[in-house]
This record gives sequence, C-alpha cells and structure tokens, in this order.
Amino acid sequence: MTFDAELHDLAGRAVDAHVRSDGFATAAVKGRVRRARRVRTTAAAAGTLAVVALVSTLGVAAAQDWWERPAPADTPTPAPTEIGPTPVPEVEPVLAGWQDAGVDPDVFGDATVTSAVSVDGRAVVVGCAAATGTPVGFPAWVADDPTTWRRADPPPTIAFDQLGECLRDVVATPYGLFAHGFGLYHSADGEAWEQVSLDSTLAAPGTFVMAVFAVGDRVTVLGARATDEGAVVPTLVSTTDGVTWTEASPDLAAVFDDASVVDVVSTGDRLLAVGNRNLGTTEAERGTAITASAWVSTDGLTWALVTPEGPGFDGCDMGEVAVTAAGYAAIGSCPFGSMLMTAWSSPDGTTWSQDAQPAAEGEGSLASQETTAVTLVGEDLYATGQDYDPSRLEDQSQGALWRKLPGGQWERVDVTETGVVPFLITEVDGTAVGFWPGAGWPISTPVRVLVPAE
Repeated sequence: MTFDAELHDLAGRAVDAHVRSDGFATAAVKGRVRRARRVRTTAAAAGTLAVVALVSTLGVAAAQDWWERPAPADTPTPAPTEIGPTPVPEVEPVLAGWQDAGVDPDVFGDATVTSAVSVDGRAVVVGCAAATGTPVGFPAWVADDPTTWRRADPPPTIAFDQLGECLRDVVATPYGLFAHGFGLYHSADGEAWEQVSLDSTLAAPGTFVMAVFAVGDRVTVLGARATDEGAVVPTLVSTTDGVTWTEASPDLAAVFDDASVVDVVSTGDRLLAVGNRNLGTTEAERGTAITASAWVSTDGLTWALVTPEGPGFDGCDMGEVAVTAAGYAAIGSCPFGSMLMTAWSSPDGTTWSQDAQPAAEGEGSLASQETTAVTLVGEDLYATGQDYDPSRLEDQSQGALWRKLPGGQWERVDVTETGVVPFLITEVDGTAVGFWPGAGWPISTPVRVLVPAE
C-alpha cells in the first residue's frame, strides 16, 4: 500500500471508528477527524442550499411566464390578483468597514476556507471539501486580485474529484508553499501542487501530519502515529533545502506524547502551538482525560509546554489561536467540562488563563456550545462555532458568533445584525481580503470574499 493510500485508509478508519465509538482512534485522532468532518459537512450543506435556491428561483420564473388559456366570452372577468415581486434570498449584511467583493461562490463550491497566505502579491487559500455531495476537487485556490479567483491544479497522483479532502493549513517558506491535511503537499507558487513523500519515520504506516511551520531556512513537520494500544507517538522531521527530510528531534515524548496539535502561529521571535494532551493512563481513560494545552518554541525543534493542568484547562481542547494587541487569544471547547463557549488569553504566549464565559442560552441539559475559529478584526475579536440545543423543535444545531471588544468580555452577537465577519484575513497585492464563514460554521452558507469598503 502506498504512503498516500495509508493516509487515506487511516482517515477512513478513524471516521468509521468515531461513528461507531469502538476505540480504534485515540482522542487526538478522533478530534482531528471530527474537525474535518464538521467542516466538510458544513460545506456539503452549503452546496445543497445553493441547488435548492436555484431550483426555487427557476420555478417562480417558469410560473410567471406560463401561458394561460383565455376564458370563454361569457365568463365574468375576475378581479386582478396582485402579484408581488419575486422573493429574493436573504443575504446577510457585512461587518461595518467591509463589503462583499462580488466573487461567484461557485468558484469555491462545496468547501469551506480554512487557511490563507499571501506571497509576492498573490493570495493562496486552502480548505475542506465536502465529504458528501458534489466533489469539488483539490481544495486550493489562488488570486492575483481580490475578485478573480481560480482553483489550483491538484497533485497528479491523486484523483481529488473522487474524494473529499481537508487541508487544514498553508504556510509560506523559502522553498515555496506547504499545505497539510492528513498528508503533506507542496507548491512553488500556489498554482500547481504535488504530494510530498517524506523519507523518515513520518512515512510509517498510520502516520498523519498535525502541523507544518517555518523558522528561518528550516521547514519542520510535526506528525503523529496512533499505536495499537491507543497512544499517539509524535514525530518531528525538517528540511533546510526543501527536498531532503530528516528526523529533527527524537526526544518529543516529554511534551507531545498523546497530544493533538491543532494550530500553530508565529509570534515574531517564537512559535506558539495549541491543542490538547491526553492524561489518561489506560486506553479507556484516553477517551475523556484531556487537557487544553499550548507549547512554545524558538526554533521549531525544541518545544516547551506552557499551560497548567487543573480548572479551566482539564476536560478542554484549544482549537485555534490568534495574535492580538494584548497578546494571544485561543478558543476551543470543553466536551468533558463546561458546555459553554470557551476561550483563553495570554499576554505573552506562556502564561494562560481562561476567559469569563458568556451566560448559558440553551434550555436543555444537553445544550452545548463549541467554538472553532477566531479572528482579529481591527481591535475586536470574533469567534464562530456551533450552538446545539436539543430543546429546540427546529434547527437544533445553529451557527454562533461571539465578539470580544478591547477590555471587555466575550458576548454572543447576532450575525444578521453585526454582519458577516472577515475570517482568515490575508492580502492580494496590498488589498486586505477576508473570508466568511469561519471554520466549523454549521449553517448552509457559501464562501463569501470580503474586502475593505470603499
């Protein structure tokens, strides 16, 4: 079986195990699969909504143009019936200071944008394709101006039109662009991509990529492999020429064993990673004994754990981190603790505390909230996620948007009033570009490209 086949076999087995809850995958693997499945399902629903809206519009037009047989001459003429305008689908407003760029959402199809980067005046974004519905191909797009987007060419060795793929991150390095899902991909300019085969222990069966990052002339990949006993064994490999990969550090057990790294950002003089660690000592405990975790590194090779264990962290998972004027903000969820919107903050990336949580809104005892994306717009923080309440008769799972103003606390806001928010802000030839919705938004919403208002 090829390396690529091994990766996709792992993905499929982990998804099946998550559905069956039969213990094949550890909490770390299941968490990554759940995140991929959540984004893919959201994208699939967006495509379904687009088809329904198109059919509805054509149906109204056809009804209005239909020829009516004239009534007999002695038939009284009925009073004319007033016909209102053709219903127009509601379009949510855009956050003040931003406007819709007018990009055709069909360019992105059944996908959600998860990461964006700008290189030499060109923007490159990646995302998660729908796991069901119409395949969208390799989920990467490029643009040389804010309004003209096109799909990138996929790796020639994989038929991406036949499967759903999820790319979690894309980074610019001295050797071109690297993106990762369960596997690793490379592109010189964002236009054409190829799969990377790593000549190291990272290519062992069952290994997947958790993160890729660059420090100076070194590009490093953090991977992990699930053992038969349910543990997660980390692997770190790097390159200084973009071609030859070597194992970078064999001593990762102290900080990354049984860990899931979800997001990595550069803080200027260091790297900051967030995710969770599994504190369970037995296979049964590994499903629930997790703690939100953050790590820092100055070179990408040697890492230090900087979050404590205990209240505010145990039972939780950090899902994404953003750089703010006051330091850093991370969001996530506490599936084995508080079921409310959860966030943490740090002034320096090393000292962390849990933020005050918004008041509970769900009525049912099983109501829960999960934050999955965070962004800084101006001086304001925004987070998106899901709000699940089984006590609702309809729409039990809804999209949720939270906001934190400078010096304030997180609060729930209504997107129909605040407007859609530019997540994953990058730039194209000097013009800022943002994408809505944030990863994990469960409402059937096509991708919208946003630019600063004129």
